[in-house]
Amino acid sequence: MLKKLLICMKSTAEKNRKRVKITWRDAQSFAEWLDPIEAIKLKPAINYSEGYLLESNKDVVIVYMTYNDTDIGDTCVIPHENIIDICELKNSKKYEMKI
Repeated sequence: MLKKLLICMKSTAEKNRKRVKITWRDAQSFAEWLDPIEAIKLKPAINYSEGYLLESNKDVVIVYMTYNDTDIGDTCVIPHENIIDICELKNSKKYEMKI
């Protein structure tokens, strides 16, 4: 358990953060009545998620959008079979806020 925690902490360390944009397919559902001919034309939703890559394996891709010194937030778990594309984004430079 400690080993897994240390690996996870290492992947969220600032120098190891990898920003990605994921294009993925998701189910859509409709509660209203539809003509069967029109329903056959429906397609899955194409979604885009941007965040920091936490995990990518044969089952899932996990990204998070926010973080602090110890935790991550706004986590998204996407089944790997739903992924269309993953591209790495450049990390922007940090700027000081001028007030």
